[in-house]
Parts: sequence; structure tokens; C-alpha cells
Amino acid sequence: MSEEVKITASGLLKQQGATPNKVAQKENELYVANTHELFQTTDRGQHWQFVPLKAEWLRGGSYMLTSGEIPFGYWMDYTYQVGKDFSFYLYTTGSGDYLDLYLLFSSDNGVTWQKSQVGEKVRNLRYRKVQFFENGTGIAAISQTTAMSSSEQVCLFATQNHGQDWYPVGNTTINAPIQNISFIDASMGFISTREGIFYTQNGGRSYHEALVNVPEDYLLGGLDLFQSPNEVTQPNSTTLEAKFYLTKKDGHMYACLYRSYDGGQTWAFVRQLSEVTSAD
Repeated sequence: MSEEVKITASGLLKQQGATPNKVAQKENELYVANTHELFQTTDRGQHWQFVPLKAEWLRGGSYMLTSGEIPFGYWMDYTYQVGKDFSFYLYTTGSGDYLDLYLLFSSDNGVTWQKSQVGEKVRNLRYRKVQFFENGTGIAAISQTTAMSSSEQVCLFATQNHGQDWYPVGNTTINAPIQNISFIDASMGFISTREGIFYTQNGGRSYHEALVNVPEDYLLGGLDLFQSPNEVTQPNSTTLEAKFYLTKKDGHMYACLYRSYDGGQTWAFVRQLSEVTSAD
């Protein structure tokens, strides 16, 4: 069947293949059918809803993390969410060097879908992530590789109405590949590389480098920060908390608890939690 028949006037897909008949491992799950069509469930596979996107659209640009390329069928953290009350997917369309960036979202368990444009003519897209907070605010963060292979530009977009409209709020250049971006709210956020953390307290309009205390028996270059699903959390009004993966000089990696008491300007080692294996 031709491409024109599959795509609606809104630029979304029409379902062509059969709806899956399978049990899901999780209550909320995304599934890629043999036809590369996407389906989601919110009840462990008792019912599946068609997601009107190509799986390839969720992987626009480079799909490489600092740990390597993500295989097809797997996704970057926080680029989608499946839920009865709210589901979303960050995706791209277009070809060549410039891609348009969109958010597809549903508030009725996938019965109906809306889309909004986050950014346009995005070049050299690599890292990407969306986080929503209270009162419908949210941040979409992307990184773009630059002519200098070791540096990346980070661009942020904000929404005040749960993703219906987006506007740019700032960008910065980091002189290392971006490993993770984690926001507490629309104002306070963190960018991590494998050797450091940069923080913003004004929604990405400016950044400063944080001081990370690494004990002597760990390697600075062995940082692996903001592991999902932990990210940066705020257990109380004066404390930020995160789990960092640190590599010891013996080559073994460990999950370690870190805390900040000054809004993310400095991070203190609290304790080693557990050894990290390749399965983690």
C-alpha cells in the first residue's frame, strides 16, 4: 500500500496491520509489531491501542548514547510515556540534516491523539528527553552535535499547557558529549557528562559547573550520572539526591548515593550502594 494512503492529513499514520494479541510484561508498555507499527497497553496487554507513528520517527537523527547506540526496539529514557491519563511520544519527521521535532500526546488512553511542534529544522539531533511537572509545565531538552566532535549544543523548549504549545527558553554549548539531562522543575535542571555536572536555576538561560566530590579510590572519568529511574530528586526542600555510577580504580563500577544541599552547586558522596553489572 502506498505511503500516501497510510498517512493522514495531519501527518499521522493509519493502522494497517492487526492489533496485537499478546500479554505484556508490564502494566504500561510500548510494543513494536512486525510491521514496525507501534501499539501501547495500559493493562498488561488485555487491550492494545494503536500509536499513529512510525517506530523510525522516534529515532530521528543519531540514536547514540555515550554508552553506545541503542538497538532498534529500545528507546532513550523519557522520550515517551504510556499511561491511561496521559501518554506522549517525542518524534521527528523530515529527512537530511534538518528535522522537525514534535510531541504526540493523548489524554484518553490512546483513543484520540494530538500533536504539537516542539522545534523546527533541528540539525544533528542526538540526545533528547521530555519531563512534565506540576500545573502542566514541562521541559523538552535536546543536544546537537557540533563541528567540534567533543562538544554539543543543548537546547531547551518549555510548555505551560501540558505540551500543547512549546517555546525555546535557552541553549548552551557543553565541551563534552551529553550523557543525561535531569530537571527538578521548570527552573532547576542539570546536564551531566562523564566528567561533570552543569546546573541551571533559571530554566536553562544560564549554566554553571557544579563541584562533584569523588573519593580517591574512584576514577573521575568513570562517572555515569543520573541513572534512570532515579534521576535527580528532591526529598525535601533543602536536599537534592541522585545515584551516580562510579568506576573504582580496580575497574568495577558501583552505584553511589550523592546529595546536594545548595541547589546542586556542590555534590557530596554519601555512601556506596551496590556493584553495577552489565545487566543493570
